[in-house]
Amino acid sequence: MECNIRALINPRRISGLDKDKRDIMIYLLWNTGLYRNNEIAKIFNLGYSSVSKQVSNIKLRLSKEPQIKKIFRKANSLFNRLSENINLQDRKKTIFCKIGVISKIGQG
Repeated sequence: MECNIRALINPRRISGLDKDKRDIMIYLLWNTGLYRNNEIAKIFNLGYSSVSKQVSNIKLRLSKEPQIKKIFRKANSLFNRLSENINLQDRKKTIFCKIGVISKIGQG
């Protein structure tokens, strides 16, 4: 999932594979339950209502698109491995660093 984290949090519009990667990262953050939508939105320079929309979109696409599912599985696996040895209090503090690591996942 090779990408530039700065490009994903840039407030300009992104499209294509970069948008897919960003939306997967948004979904991973949302799915932890550690962040509110407005907190996730702040990380990615989005409006808070955009988070709900992106989560809904990626959930639908995960059920229909094999390439999105493949990227998600890689990102989720790494996200889970990075989270294994971190207690709940420290998770929220280190989540952005994990997202930076996840953004470097290769597509191969």
